[in-house]
Amino acid sequence: MPELLRSPMEMRNDFSVLLLVCISVAVDGISDKNTLKMFACAKTLYISDTDKRKHFRLLLRLFHSDGQEIGSFQSGLIKVISKPSQKRQSMKNADLCISSGSRVSLFNRLRSQTVSTRYLAVEGGGFVASARQWTAFTLILVEDQQTDRSDYSVCESYICYGCVVQLVCTISGVALPPMVIRKVNKQHACLDIDEPVSQLHKCAFQLRNSKHMYLCLSNEKILQYQASPCQKESNRELLNDGSCWTITGTEVVEYTFSESLTSIQTVISPVPVINGLELNGGGHVAMLEIHGENFSPYLKVWFGNMEAETMF
Repeated sequence: MPELLRSPMEMRNDFSVLLLVCISVAVDGISDKNTLKMFACAKTLYISDTDKRKHFRLLLRLFHSDGQEIGSFQSGLIKVISKPSQKRQSMKNADLCISSGSRVSLFNRLRSQTVSTRYLAVEGGGFVASARQWTAFTLILVEDQQTDRSDYSVCESYICYGCVVQLVCTISGVALPPMVIRKVNKQHACLDIDEPVSQLHKCAFQLRNSKHMYLCLSNEKILQYQASPCQKESNRELLNDGSCWTITGTEVVEYTFSESLTSIQTVISPVPVINGLELNGGGHVAMLEIHGENFSPYLKVWFGNMEAETMF
């Protein structure tokens, strides 16, 4: 069953309200390696400076190779951020702050040149700097005194500079070692700033157990870079371009469906979405109440190959 609409939300003024992508889907069970990737990327979308909207959605329309439409799929609501905030962040601006357990994406962009953008990604079980595809990571705040990765205590709080964090791939579970997140100002890591991390801030990741060592990219490789201490300012360290990352929140919306091998001309959207389950009663009179969107009287609920009595 295909999983659809995994869209990077780099919430800037370069995403428009409509994403129209056509992808060929194999429904006969015969797929080559490229078909299994099921990946498409839109890079030329934008919101003009005169557009005053504060939120928008992306819309993905999916077609078979013969032009037959499969359906339309919407993203969640995306907040427009024209540029990173230059003010000192506080919990009063909670909508811009990044909390522990949230999903983020990291990218590196040399001198604001879009063509030089590299995303931190996971491919083949390893970390790479990809110019084509991004990866969503769960950003976890961990207890500073913990030393064994398996013993980490996850904290529920906003991420602040100077905190120990861990980046965990949301798909594979592959994780980077614990690192201290630092704010970057004019290519310097600031060691004395403890304000909350905000959307589109430039930041650096210092390996906790290696002094002066930072997460860095070189072409497509992810490696470590040794920063140089500033002689005049002991609370700053000089970084190279590859050690400066921009952090942004991401959203992932997944739609799953199964297509019949017979020819069906109707589109599958709007796809039913389940937001919650509630069990009422018990034994032979147990009833499962399903809360969600896009339900209709024509839908039936199945548990495996067992059809349940469905009431709308």
